[in-house]
Amino acid sequence: MEAESETKPPDIEERLSRLEERIDALAQFVTSQHPRKIGRHPEQSKATWKRAAKLQPRLLDLLKEAGDVQDDPSRRSFCANAIWYGNSRDSGMKDNFVQLVGWHACFALSSGATEADEKFIKSREAYAAAYRVIYEALPPCRDCICA
Repeated sequence: MEAESETKPPDIEERLSRLEERIDALAQFVTSQHPRKIGRHPEQSKATWKRAAKLQPRLLDLLKEAGDVQDDPSRRSFCANAIWYGNSRDSGMKDNFVQLVGWHACFALSSGATEADEKFIKSREAYAAAYRVIYEALPPCRDCICA
């Protein structure tokens, strides 16, 4: 005899709603950690970021990773660019970023995604909005060659 209450997968609207809540919560967390960051961009840029994060949720992982980076004041300097672009020892966050959004994105159409979604995630606008949000979640450079 079959169980009377089978669990059904949540519908796409419910999943999108939960994802949007996660995007907003993560953006709010990063903003609280770095008040000069997210939130100063025009509404269009925010909408572009949200759409990119919905289509490519791994961008949220990069945003969290960037928000978790700490500038250790006991060190002589801190360079956000070394974290983002990498250095001779380590690859940077951008190596993962370019696989998710922009011209070189490896975007596989998922159920519900359209060719327009693929075109969007590979667009300059999506790249720029996601780049700005994630990069600006890093602490600012301090006493490095960039500063």
